[in-house]
Amino acid sequence: SAEDCPSYLQKHLFPHLTIMTVPTFWLAFLALTSFARGTPPSSCGGEGAKAYRSQSLLQTQVRQGPTFPDLFPTYSIMDVDGTSSSAISSVLDSDPTVNKSWQHKMINPAHYLAADGSLRFVARVTHACRCACPDKPKQLCYPAEFPKHDDDSRLVSCLAGSTDGCTVVGKFADPHAFSFLGHPLAFVNSGVTDDCKPILLNLTSFDTFELNLPGMNACEKNWQAIENKGELLFSYFLTPMHKVIRCDVGSHLCQDVFNSSSSLRFDGLPSKFGNNPSVHGSTPYVELDSDHLLAAAHIHDWSYAEYWHTFYVIQREPPFAIVANTRWFQFLAPGGYEDAGWRD
Repeated sequence: SAEDCPSYLQKHLFPHLTIMTVPTFWLAFLALTSFARGTPPSSCGGEGAKAYRSQSLLQTQVRQGPTFPDLFPTYSIMDVDGTSSSAISSVLDSDPTVNKSWQHKMINPAHYLAADGSLRFVARVTHACRCACPDKPKQLCYPAEFPKHDDDSRLVSCLAGSTDGCTVVGKFADPHAFSFLGHPLAFVNSGVTDDCKPILLNLTSFDTFELNLPGMNACEKNWQAIENKGELLFSYFLTPMHKVIRCDVGSHLCQDVFNSSSSLRFDGLPSKFGNNPSVHGSTPYVELDSDHLLAAAHIHDWSYAEYWHTFYVIQREPPFAIVANTRWFQFLAPGGYEDAGWRD
């Protein structure tokens, strides 16, 4: 539900946006409100290991900033622990090429409303998880069978809250679910880390279509969908300019359409990231008010061991300029890294 936005939300979310009022907003970051599923710190986690539930990330302090509930007072918590087990089992039972002796986890859930009105999520099942070392929880340890390339991922679509209702979609990774003209879709990618193709996934039929952008990189990830007047757009770059592309849902060809200023600030980010770090899109956009859309972005270090996040706002109409963002922060597991048993 939507409710009046308190003054501290404006303070934290719009430190340099002076002409805007925020009467209401819709919270749609359900993927960020899940309970973490993991294993004791002596293992890297997965099916067959003793499972436990950590506290919600929403109950923790974000580093150098306000608590998550302060930013989003109407948040909801969805426990995906039971569904995680079903997701892993569906992959292990249906795909004979998966090595069942490896530890697997479900990560990156992205929720969506299915065509029948049910709440589902598309998520990634993989054994390529970086874990906190038992004796040095701020360092990364890898399972012995950690792949040279992260190409073992399978996507599953699951009925939210169900322990039996997952369907294996295919060999893809990093789902970003969104609605386009009332239809649930997702941006995903296929292939290995240094050669991953951008894919448009129909979340009703599970048909997939490879997107093609002239001059695109060998690996394309984290495109953030924008629906505008019946056209499918994506945020492609967030800095130093906000680059927006348009993709034809029939031909699957994409082209540059808008470049605009980016007022993205880096308050709270450690100095080791420099003055112009590479920023990646994290979540799809949700409606903040009649004039603005809200999403999350992230930055990571070269080893993918340390992630920082921000919520940012774009104008709702072309050229979709970035106009504000929160201080950068980290989501922390309660009690330290060892309580979570893994770091993703």
